[in-house]
Amino acid sequence: MFAIFNRHGNQSGVVPPFQLIFISFALLSALFLTACMPPPMDDRPFWYDRVAVADNVRSLELLDVRENYAPDGTPMVVLVARSGAVSRQNLRARALWFDGNGTPIRTTVSNWQQRTIDRGQQFEMTFVGPGSMARSYRIEVQRNPN
Repeated sequence: MFAIFNRHGNQSGVVPPFQLIFISFALLSALFLTACMPPPMDDRPFWYDRVAVADNVRSLELLDVRENYAPDGTPMVVLVARSGAVSRQNLRARALWFDGNGTPIRTTVSNWQQRTIDRGQQFEMTFVGPGSMARSYRIEVQRNPN
């Protein structure tokens, strides 16, 4: 038996041992279960950090980025998205390419592609790398300033 004391130092009750065992077991079980849980899964797609959509783009839902390679090793990516804007919007996008060291590759294939997208329209934009030396990419999507 364990005595419980109130804030004035007076004994206010007695806790039977089985209740202490039950409470201790419950606390230890809760600690054990939370310690054994796997870390939270990141359910974002692999390409999530490779696509940057500017703040001035109205409601654009990114659906997919498909990666492929030409027979000579040149990378190609296809951005698939849907406009959620309430009206037509003019967008532009480009892919910036990087070599195996993460150094940007200066190339004319990184020019902006322009599209006019209707409300609710799903669209694809294809980007072809500058050659087999391109190892990674970053897609930028902006509202067309023109």
